[in-house]
Amino acid sequence: MTTAGGTIGIVGAVSLLNSLTIDTTNAGAVAAGAAITFSSTINGAASLTLRSGTGAGVLFTGAVGEATPLINLLFTSSSTIQINNNITVSGLNTLIFSSPVILTGTSLITS
Repeated sequence: MTTAGGTIGIVGAVSLLNSLTIDTTNAGAVAAGAAITFSSTINGAASLTLRSGTGAGVLFTGAVGEATPLINLLFTSSSTIQINNNITVSGLNTLIFSSPVILTGTSLITS
């Protein structure tokens, strides 16, 4: 899922059946990108890669991987990562936050 600087907001629960990349920078063509927001839970035994750019952040409102842990969660670029709930990732890859993290709620992060 790619935009050229357009915001992506996903409303409602997400069930990942396959790996997904969300990129608001159009593969780096729009370096500033735009926000990526999730209003609810994200579950599924798949990888999720997020690229919101240098001028925008990623926001998780609901739990990530609580019912079914994600295999991997990658942040390839983002100005901030805002977390309001738990994040659970299983698999061989270590969860790395490559941008500043803002905790806006009680969060347990498991990798």
